Amino acid sequence: MPIEDKHDIQSAYRDTNLAGGYIPERFGRPMGSVQHERQVAWVREALRANGCRRVLELAPGPARLTAHVQGNFDGVAMDYSPEMLSLARKRLGETSMAGRWRLVRGDAFVLPFPDGALDAVYTFRFVRHFREDKRRALVSEIRRVLRPGGVYLSDFEHAPPAREKGNESGGRDRTPAGWIYDALLTPEEIAAEMESLGFATAEIRPNIRHPRLQGQFDRKPGWGFGGLRRCIVRCLERIPGKEPLEWLVLGRKR
Repeated sequence: MPIEDKHDIQSAYRDTNLAGGYIPERFGRPMGSVQHERQVAWVREALRANGCRRVLELAPGPARLTAHVQGNFDGVAMDYSPEMLSLARKRLGETSMAGRWRLVRGDAFVLPFPDGALDAVYTFRFVRHFREDKRRALVSEIRRVLRPGGVYLSDFEHAPPAREKGNESGGRDRTPAGWIYDALLTPEEIAAEMESLGFATAEIRPNIRHPRLQGQFDRKPGWGFGGLRRCIVRCLERIPGKEPLEWLVLGRKR
């Protein structure tokens, strides 16, 4: 059975092997690095375009995104794992944004902010780890701390077309601590869930448009160094596709 309970997920992300190997294992190869750079660029632009000055990142892990999301804002990065926060503090200390971020430990289901206190909340590889009832509770809490018109940014894995309509399916995110549940949703299901929780769905953007093909260049022998393979993966993003790896979702609080 995959890990999907809140407390089990919290325990999994306290695993020192997971914390230490998180970035190189998932985002060090060509496809993962392109996935990462596109997420960073999207978050940066969304925060800038929406004039966000008070920003929260939930479950930043070892500051994979935090260390690269630059802008004119004051940010709080909140994670439950002390191990992840320790790595995040070290990584942020090496960037020009260190003074913009405050790192805190906390539970995302009970956010320590007043109603309407924030302009933006973003989180990746987190909300999708929960089934619908827990997701709804989590996103409702995110909505509470956003000002009217504030933005919520997240990601979901793409649901394959063969899945039976109306039945939520789950992928499995492999970690050193075990398999962790990942919800698989279509853009229509994502939009419907966002709308039901009080968000206008402003954007659902594909990321890694051809994962099967692009994934072949992660360790493709005979295709040269990582820089060349990364360039090929990046170029393939320019070609439209119907089955991306993930959807980047931007909702605006009503």
